[in-house]
Amino acid sequence: MIKPIAIALLLLLTMPSHAICLIEPLSKQIDEASTVFVATLIEATIVGPIDHLKNGEPYRINFRYEVRERVKGNPDRITSLYITKLYHDPQARVQMDMAEELTLSVGDNVLVIATDQEEVALQNCQIRSWNAPNTHDRKILESARVIVAQLSH
Repeated sequence: MIKPIAIALLLLLTMPSHAICLIEPLSKQIDEASTVFVATLIEATIVGPIDHLKNGEPYRINFRYEVRERVKGNPDRITSLYITKLYHDPQARVQMDMAEELTLSVGDNVLVIATDQEEVALQNCQIRSWNAPNTHDRKILESARVIVAQLSH
């Protein structure tokens, strides 16, 4: 009985692993956030020198953005939107991958949900692309905007 379990465990350990996002409902994220807005990314800048990076080393990309829609709080208090990527050396024998590595481009729209931080990492499970939001998420955002407007009067 132990042999089949050990073999099954060995097989599972040799399979590639991937991050699994357990995302809280959008309405809960908005309720708990101090700042919520839709941003259009207008410029991307790599931070620091990258010419000496080794395969698998992280680097940071900062985004300048324009606020497209204000929902809650003051977007001006967010000083930076950024992502962290891994350098992929095309000559390397072994490739390093970051699970759920996100690709954002200038012109993309993202829903920014921030609590108390001034710098917001746009990666992994924390970011929602807002290029083509689904109807359900759009309704949640509109409801939040109405509630915030009612509370501020």
